[in-house]
Amino acid sequence: HYIAQRAGAKASYLVGDITRETPVTAGSLSLVYSLSVLEHISDLPAAFREMARLVRPGGLMVHRYDPYFHVRGGHSAG
Repeated sequence: HYIAQRAGAKASYLVGDITRETPVTAGSLSLVYSLSVLEHISDLPAAFREMARLVRPGGLMVHRYDPYFHVRGGHSAG
């Protein structure tokens, strides 16, 4: 919220559990982006099902994470 205010962005945030159905309308997002998140999710199939439900046809899902043996890795579930 702080960064959005400083940047003048009109973003909204929803805190929740991506492995469960969220209140976000199906197909309403053009982009799902995560940074260093996937390695902390224990039920990846459920998370990807929900993300796929949220992204519109032709939309994108972009995920970045450091694998376990990466220089910055080692904190993942392996």
